[in-house]
Amino acid sequence: PKLGKGREVNTLGTALREMRTALEGRRYVEQYTQMLTHELKSPLAAISGAAELLDEDMPVEQRRKFLDNIRRESTRSTKIIDGLLKLSQLESQSQLLQKSSVDLQKIIISASDSLKPRLNTKGINLEVSSSADHTITGDAMMLETALTNLLENAIQFSPDNGTISIETSKSDSQLILSVTDQGPGIPDYAKDRVFERFYSHHPDNNERRKGSGLGLVFVQEVAKLHNGNVTLENGSKGSAVATITLPKSS
Repeated sequence: PKLGKGREVNTLGTALREMRTALEGRRYVEQYTQMLTHELKSPLAAISGAAELLDEDMPVEQRRKFLDNIRRESTRSTKIIDGLLKLSQLESQSQLLQKSSVDLQKIIISASDSLKPRLNTKGINLEVSSSADHTITGDAMMLETALTNLLENAIQFSPDNGTISIETSKSDSQLILSVTDQGPGIPDYAKDRVFERFYSHHPDNNERRKGSGLGLVFVQEVAKLHNGNVTLENGSKGSAVATITLPKSS
């Protein structure tokens, strides 16, 4: 507490706060460096192995296969780095730095439009159900990125020519935004790990189709900064339902 001006205890308090911030920042950087190093080992090893094999004589089809592997693992590495940078920026904030009135309907339209090429590729129909005008106080860019991450997950797990549903509803003090796919749902072994950093799974265990494992963690951090929460549960008929619950005023 402040105890007047020029008192030694105030100087000591300021020094302790600065020291704590510096030490926490150091641990934060060390933690992310360790995570990044660990997660990049696998794709870099795959790139290195494929590059070495390209020095050998081989059929054109086999060479193309190794080149595709290099491109895929390079893209995966980039996603991991970008995901960690975005996540670290969120986790370094104790509160929202930018607040404004946010229309969830506009965010839904913007996120949906950005993913139209992926939706069209799989022939997925996007249904939006909103019972009323839903406006909250928050960071529009963060919320749109969080919704985009949920939609990307839904597209990944949805069957071709399936349907993804976005629904908004409200109570006296909360707004609820849910994304439902028609995929196989969450297996029992993954239920307790879906919000774990770098954890990613795919129903056919295809390593090529796994994500970075950071999308849901990002969504969780956005919800926390808005004093809300996010859940991912199995719905009816084997679907998965991701739900963000937000207070009307954050």
